[in-house]
Amino acid sequence: GSIVGGVILPSPALSLSALVRNTAQLPQIDMELPAKRFLGTNTTDCLHSGIVNGSALMLDGLFARCRATLHAPDAPVIATGTLPASIRDACATPIEYNGTLILDGLYSIWKRNVKK
Repeated sequence: GSIVGGVILPSPALSLSALVRNTAQLPQIDMELPAKRFLGTNTTDCLHSGIVNGSALMLDGLFARCRATLHAPDAPVIATGTLPASIRDACATPIEYNGTLILDGLYSIWKRNVKK
C-alpha cells in the first residue's frame, strides 16, 4: 500500500491541557471516565462532556469525511496510542484498538531489512 494523505490535530489530552493551563479556574479531569451526561450541569461536567463528547464527534466527522474522500465507506478505523476508551466508546463509528500496531509495523520493517 501507499500513503494517500492524512490529518494532524491536537489530541484530547493536549486540548484539555491547553484549556486548563490557559483559562481561569478550570479543573483537571479524568478523560478515562465516560461523561456523566451530554449536557453538563456544572463546570466539571461541562468540561468533561466537551472533551469526551466533543472529541468523539470530531473524530466521527473526520472518519466520515476520510471514508467519503477515499470512496471507502466500510474502511476500518483502528486507534493506536493513548486515545482514552471513554472517547472511543462515545464515537458512533466502531473503532478497533491496537496498542501495538506501530511497533508491529516497525518490527515488520526491521525484519524485511535485516534479511538484505
